[in-house]
Amino acid sequence: MPLSTGRDIRKAAAIIKRGGTVIYPTETVYGLGANVFSDFIKRFLPGAVTVVLKKKKAVPDILTPGTDLVGIRYPDHRIAAQLIECAGVPITSTSANISGEKPPTRVEEIKIEADYRNLYSS
Repeated sequence: MPLSTGRDIRKAAAIIKRGGTVIYPTETVYGLGANVFSDFIKRFLPGAVTVVLKKKKAVPDILTPGTDLVGIRYPDHRIAAQLIECAGVPITSTSANISGEKPPTRVEEIKIEADYRNLYSS
């Protein structure tokens, strides 16, 4: 799959690989993503899931406290899919909003910080 924004996706993928966070668009709202194996998940879970599957041993226990199940979602958005492909690691994600506020559907609505925010939808 060709990258739509050139090195921007590669930069975001590199940030995820080294444990940083990235704001990126999905088919519904903007998400805040990170490497599933980083400490990011400790700040945001538990949370809503789309598909629930039996977890593999490689999945950190923090994603599945007290169960052998894990929630999986693969977004239907070209930038999100390219970021996942380019990062080469599973990404854990939550919506890019402050708890209790409406999830952002435009980048201008995002009030939280991340290590990289330039993967805007065109």
